[in-house]
Amino acid sequence: MEDNITLKDRKKLYTGLTIALVSTVLTLAILKALYEAKVFDLILGIMKLKFNPRPIHKISGKSEMYITNHGEDEKYIMEEMANNNFKYMQKYGKSLLFEKEGNEVLVIKRNYFNRFDVYEIQNKKYYNDLV
Repeated sequence: MEDNITLKDRKKLYTGLTIALVSTVLTLAILKALYEAKVFDLILGIMKLKFNPRPIHKISGKSEMYITNHGEDEKYIMEEMANNNFKYMQKYGKSLLFEKEGNEVLVIKRNYFNRFDVYEIQNKKYYNDLV
């Protein structure tokens, strides 16, 4: 039996396979970068705000974050933290400091698209151990 694949056909096949492999690797790298940037968490939080009447939502994912509409009172994040027995200590610029059992937890507020405020708990290890 003879090999009917010509050298030109082999080059086309190898080129196609190489392009497919590189495209797959780049797609995975982009998805990982978006995941690390918490884009998926933010999108999920925005969807929760749009379809659920609560003023604040915990964003599920790898980070401990809450989302509100921009301009909402900080009382909502304070209530969420109080529900987990954290005591409000003071404000540092856009950040809020809470305390529980002698451990301090810093909550940083960030604004996205000038429409949403995201509160991210920075001391996640202590927060999870204390909740």
